[in-house]
Amino acid sequence: MHNGSFESLVKIIKTTYIRNENRKKNKKKLSEIDEEYFIKAESYLYNELSIVLNLSFEETKDYVIKKLVN
Repeated sequence: MHNGSFESLVKIIKTTYIRNENRKKNKKKLSEIDEEYFIKAESYLYNELSIVLNLSFEETKDYVIKKLVN
């Protein structure tokens, strides 16, 4: 997260999301640190992209998710 590259931010978001989903399935407690890093990485990524795309934070998040799903 320190280098601020989009690739690093996406990796953090993906890794923490998958880890937390696995914890939920196994009825384990979610990591607060993972959640903190997830929120920070998501915020930084979508705020940066929202400037370039000229969209709001939520519109940018929806846009990225749609691109990843398709």
